[in-house]
Formats: sequence, structure tokens, C-alpha cells
Amino acid sequence: MKHINVIIFLIFNSILWSLVNSVKNNKNQNELTRVEEPSKDLTEILNQGAESSVASQNAKYRETLKPNTKITKKHKTADKEEETKLKQKEYKKEYYKQHKNEKQKYFSKYYQNNKEKKLQYSKDYYLKNRDRVVQNKRKYSQTNKEKRREYQRKYYLKKKKEREILQKDMSELGNIQPDNNEGTSFDTPQNDDFIRNDSTGNNKDEKKLAKKEYYKNYYQKNKEKIREYNRKYYLKRKNEKENSQNDNYMNKGKSPIECNENVQVNNKEGNDNTEGTSFINPQTDDCGNNLSDSIACTYGQPNSQSADGLHTQQMDDHDDLIYQSMLEDSDFLDYLNSILNS
Repeated sequence: MKHINVIIFLIFNSILWSLVNSVKNNKNQNELTRVEEPSKDLTEILNQGAESSVASQNAKYRETLKPNTKITKKHKTADKEEETKLKQKEYKKEYYKQHKNEKQKYFSKYYQNNKEKKLQYSKDYYLKNRDRVVQNKRKYSQTNKEKRREYQRKYYLKKKKEREILQKDMSELGNIQPDNNEGTSFDTPQNDDFIRNDSTGNNKDEKKLAKKEYYKNYYQKNKEKIREYNRKYYLKRKNEKENSQNDNYMNKGKSPIECNENVQVNNKEGNDNTEGTSFINPQTDDCGNNLSDSIACTYGQPNSQSADGLHTQQMDDHDDLIYQSMLEDSDFLDYLNSILNS
């Protein structure tokens, strides 16, 4: 009996110890799992990020190797729209080439008829959308800054070449041929380089300088002919003045009908005695087209020989002053240009 009780006691103790050990082991295992869970989460997150980055790159690479053969409706509509736009552009270009002149005429007429409306509309639009217009201009100038510089550079080079050509042509001008017609006449040069260059020149100052240089060369070559014209004109005006004074002296105390008859007879005689054309505008009564007051007109003197001598001396002494004043007078240059072009 004693042996049986001892054995039962030992068995009971072993069972208790086994239970205690099992409880301890369970606690240790729970603590280990709590520590291992966050480490596993971190490793999983890192692995997932690496897999996702690699997967995205691989997916892109596979798309390049194996493009999608399937065409969706969106792709079809986009392709159709692009094709239609290209066709419309080509059609518009061809239509504009065929009907270019008609369109230009139509728009020019429309602009002439509705010029005031367009100006008013543009003013109103600018007042309403001033800030927007200014911003658009600034953006356009910033984006096209280099193009504008290139355009200006080409424009200035073109103008520089035109000036050089104009100077060369002006130095080569002056080929004159004398005419054998009645009286003396000024001959225009054979070539029309001055007119051509005058049409190409856009700057008014350059045109004036070119005209002055042209007329200087022209006067130097036709100086003697100009003197002859002036002398004939002065003599003609002197004879007319003398005839008018004589008529006034002779017609004192006569009726107006008799005075008119005498004036007509004297005018006929004066026209028969004086020949040649006048270079200076005969509408004015002043000497030398009012270019210089230093030349004195000796009209109505009894001694005609002494008057002619004084007149020729004065002309020879003051020709240079006359020519300088001619070149400085813009009205006279325009008058001479009209004579040469006629």
C-alpha cells in the first residue's frame, strides 16, 4: 500500500510540473511573436516597394516590346479627327491659291466700306480688354524675341545695300545728249536710275539728299544753258515791262477801247521780237524766280545797251548765289523735277 501511495504522489507531482512548464513556455512564445510581428511588417513593406518599382519598370518595358494590338474607339476617333484636319488644311491652301485675287479684292472692298466700323470696334475692344492685349503682346514679344532680332538685322542690311547702290548710281549719273530742236533745251540723262532709286527709297531725308546731289551734278553740266535761258527770260520780261509803260504813257486821255487795241498790237510785236522758251516760271514778275534779291531788274530805262551790259555783269557775278539758293529751295526742286519728268 505504501508503495502504491508513493507512486501516485510522484505521478501527481510530475503532472503538476508539466503543467507549470507548459504555462511558462506559452508566455515566452507570446512575447517572441510580439517582437517578430513588426520586423516582419517592415520586411514585407520593403519587399513590396521594391517589387512595385521593378514591376512598373518591367511593365513599361513589356509594353514597348509587345505593343497593344487592340485599337479602342478613342484611338479610332482621334485618328479620324487628325486626318480630317489635314485634309481641311490642304483643301484650304489649294482653294486660296486658286481664288487669291478674288479674295484680295473682296477684302479690300469690304475694308473700304466698313473702315469706320472696324476702327470703332478695335478701339472698344482695346478699352475693354486692355490688360489682356498688353499681356498677349508681351508674351508674343518674349517668345519671338530672336525672330524679331533676326528680321531687324536682315532689314538693316538690306537698307545698307540699297544706300550703297544709290550712292554708286548717283556718282555715275549725268549722261547728257544735246538736242537739235529750236532754241536750247535741258536734256535728261539716258538712264532712269534716279527715278528707280527714288521709288525704292523709303526715308524722306535720304530722298532729299539724293535729289540735291543729282541736281548739283545736273547744274554743273548744264550751267551755260541755264544762263542762256535766264538771259532770254530777263530780256523778254524787260521788253514786256517797257511796252506796258509806253502803252500807259501813250494811252493817257484815251478811251478804254483804244487803250485795249494798242495793248494788243504791242503784245503781238513783243511776241514776234522775242523767241525761245523760259526756264523759270513766267507767272511771277520778280527776277530769277524770286531766288535772290541781289539781282536788279532795269526795266523801262531809255539806254538799252547800258542796261544790257549791267544785266550781263550782274548775272555773271551772282550765278553761284542763284544756284545755291535754287538747291536750297524745295519748291523750285519740285518744279524742276516735274519739267524733267514731263
